[in-house]
Amino acid sequence: MVPPSNPQQCRLHTCFDYSRCPLTSGFPVYLYPRGFVSETLDVEAWHKAEAIFQSSQHTTDDPKVACLYVVIIGMGMSANDLQKRLETLPYWQADGRNHLLMVLSHGAENNNPLLNISTGRAILAQSSFDTRQFRPGFDIILPPLYALLAGPDLQDLPPQVPAKRKFLFSFQGESGMGLSLSHYHAQLMSVLRSIATSGQESVLLEFTCSEGDSNALPRQDSPTSAKPATEWAPCGDHTSRLDVLQRSTFALVIAPHATEGSPTASVALRVLEALEAGAVPVVLGSDARLLPFGEMVRWERAAILLPKARATELHFVLRSIADADVLSLRRQGHFIWDSYLGSIGVVVKAMLAAMRTRLCLPPPPVQEEPAEQIPHRSVKLSTDGVNPEGDASDLELGPQENEPPFPSECYRRNYTIALVEAELLWNVPPGPFLLFPFSPRDPILPSEAQFLGSGAGFRPIAGGSGGTGKEFQEALGGNVPREQFTVVMLTFERDEVLLDSVRRLAGLPYLNRVVIIWNSPRPPPEDLAWPDIGVPVTVGTDNLHCPFGPHFPSSICVIRALFVNLVLLFVAGESFF
Repeated sequence: MVPPSNPQQCRLHTCFDYSRCPLTSGFPVYLYPRGFVSETLDVEAWHKAEAIFQSSQHTTDDPKVACLYVVIIGMGMSANDLQKRLETLPYWQADGRNHLLMVLSHGAENNNPLLNISTGRAILAQSSFDTRQFRPGFDIILPPLYALLAGPDLQDLPPQVPAKRKFLFSFQGESGMGLSLSHYHAQLMSVLRSIATSGQESVLLEFTCSEGDSNALPRQDSPTSAKPATEWAPCGDHTSRLDVLQRSTFALVIAPHATEGSPTASVALRVLEALEAGAVPVVLGSDARLLPFGEMVRWERAAILLPKARATELHFVLRSIADADVLSLRRQGHFIWDSYLGSIGVVVKAMLAAMRTRLCLPPPPVQEEPAEQIPHRSVKLSTDGVNPEGDASDLELGPQENEPPFPSECYRRNYTIALVEAELLWNVPPGPFLLFPFSPRDPILPSEAQFLGSGAGFRPIAGGSGGTGKEFQEALGGNVPREQFTVVMLTFERDEVLLDSVRRLAGLPYLNRVVIIWNSPRPPPEDLAWPDIGVPVTVGTDNLHCPFGPHFPSSICVIRALFVNLVLLFVAGESFF
């Protein structure tokens, strides 16, 4: 496709060269060394960003095979110098195709070093954009990265409960001259003050920062101001702001009236700090798509987004939100902050994941970590009396298996997930960073599909001859092809109960294997003989804090957990969970 003559009209399908990114390429990314463009970049910031890229599975040292070229840009370089350096990049190809320019912006200041730069077909990744500069679906909105260099202090994160805190909502900020002269702005402040003085709920509003506050934005007539100050400047330092936010149920974020329709670093910083403190952001006057990673993240699940015209009803809206919804918003906000915004490391990973998702490329597969297995032996033991009459012997549990256990088919949706579940992957744990062999969200076939064209892998009823209800009952199964399951048994010094529970599994239809999690401080006795029940029995070690970690061996997608310690309380037929 011929790219548009005006780079402002760039979209991914018109300005990105897909031929460099085949579906099987693995999404190779090349990071330009610091000397090409980023000599003015803070050394600490560069080393942190470089270390993150180097640890990524996508990074390549061979620029000839790269799908994406990343340039990290700092502040302080003149427009002419920056323009020349970009045009002389060895793989710029005159128009910057397949390049991503990542800007490390300072705090809440809306620094935009690329505003008057001809970036061609390059993708911009920064926290502030001019209204005429931002290209939806092409450029990427980041949080202000310099604010994240220190990294989060996980020890100071507040608890999720209680839902309601001291303040219903809070706001601290000082307006610049551009806002102060606005009649609309004066009306908004009057409405907020009336809410604070109503006395129905405790509300904290501060529209003036203390003198000497270095975070206040310059006034319009200040000689140090390069543009009209139409932003709300944050008051105090990061620690003092978090102290207030941790006592607030909601955190008010007011988008600058003059910049509505374009992303701003000041709004992103306030949302970032609110999520870190567990306060639900209430954003007045900004679209969800203009928040960091707004193309992928469903901000409606973590923040309240309202037009400024609803400011008069703000108090009513916030008081009507139930505690369960507050906690749901807070929990989702913590997931977004922890996965995509909380440090420069997760921001870089999220930025690369956003590009990979756009290109419909699957994430790298999760690394397999085999469990530490305990040597053991199996012997043939009598199973007489294991299932006495009246227990569960009258139940038809399915046909007896005539073939050895087989693994489930894994990684069957590698490319489908990137095409049809991108939004879901970004908004539920564990996020879009790794590809797993199975997922509990994998779709299943309706029951009639196996008889109408999708019967591959399903067991034929009565050997293919069909039958009446009895034959269908005896062929009890599910709607998953070649269905089997694994039993995971957690035990702690209950040897006899454990062996008896294992013997009861003999002949169980669809059983693939048994995994024993040995949680006793002492190893199994050397003379302990495990029943040979016709399927593999694996014994591994773990701890009580994480008994079902990702590292126990299982080649099957269905897990049935059995707590051996609880078998004493249940009959054998009722001990499954």
